[in-house]
Amino acid sequence: MLRSLNLWGRLSSVRHPESTASEEIGSSDIGDALMRLPVGQQQVLVLHYFADLSVDAISQEHGIPVGTVKTRLAAGRRRLEQEMTSTKVVHDGR
Repeated sequence: MLRSLNLWGRLSSVRHPESTASEEIGSSDIGDALMRLPVGQQQVLVLHYFADLSVDAISQEHGIPVGTVKTRLAAGRRRLEQEMTSTKVVHDGR
């Protein structure tokens, strides 16, 4: 649990420009898109894909049902794709 809390704290600090975490995640298009997602979706996406935690581990560590973790992952991936696509359109001028 400590590993996921530590990582989540670092990701949360992305919102503050003076933090080093913003250079790691927030200065990228994906970091910006992640920060526009609902917190529950951000959390499971980061824990699963960046911290390499399994769905079961996320469920156990955060006290949420496995089905909820899976739902948030699926919804977060869809929303992240939409955010990335809309960001690309704005940057490319399409």
